[in-house]
Amino acid sequence: MKKTVWPLALLAGLGSTQAGADVIGLYAGAQAWQVNTSGGFGSKNSSADFNFEDSTQGVFYVAVEHPVPLLPNLKVRHGDLTANGNTVVSGQFSFGGVDYATGSALSTSFEVTNTDFILYYEVFDNALFSIDLGANIKYLNGDIGVVDTRGIRSNEKLNAPLPLGYLKAEAALPLTGLSAFGELNYLALDGHNISDYQAGISYNLIDTVALDLNLHAGYRAISLELDDLDNIDARLDFDGAFAGAEIHF
Repeated sequence: MKKTVWPLALLAGLGSTQAGADVIGLYAGAQAWQVNTSGGFGSKNSSADFNFEDSTQGVFYVAVEHPVPLLPNLKVRHGDLTANGNTVVSGQFSFGGVDYATGSALSTSFEVTNTDFILYYEVFDNALFSIDLGANIKYLNGDIGVVDTRGIRSNEKLNAPLPLGYLKAEAALPLTGLSAFGELNYLALDGHNISDYQAGISYNLIDTVALDLNLHAGYRAISLELDDLDNIDARLDFDGAFAGAEIHF
């Protein structure tokens, strides 16, 4: 399989450049993500594209930032990558140890959770601009099932922690309460190519000593190219608009 060096950020030594806050900060947020799913999957060097239904997914996260030198901050984000679809096989298609003949009408249930464990440093942080840099262990876990009109079923379980590089930047728009943000998570390794990025606008609705409340909206896209990962070959894209809120204590 083709091997590509993936751009995981080197964390060692970044702690000395961290410009984090001088107190511990706790962040909690939730988003509603309107997801359009496209692409396909298979195994044994065969694949089929499916017509997936659009869906709304919930995304939840918490983050802890602290002033301890060399120790990275932590963010945990969890959401579903759930999609149902169907197709008519136009060529050889194999999945879960079952070979489906040309012309077979198939339905699929893609039920995978997506959990990010992000360790990062604030390499630059002031009132107008911030940059976070670190690493993300993206954990994909769940079941992918296929069934034809005769009731013949096949299934594969995806259980994979994958290391990605992590980069986030945010810039405030002075005197407006608005800020623009962007985030990128990326991996290219051993035939696997994964990207997870988002960009959007945030509005500071409440700003007090006790807590901040931000509303945000934007666009997120996850692209999965998997090469025989847990017996699964896949080319899947999940993308769409999101809206949510974040509380900072």
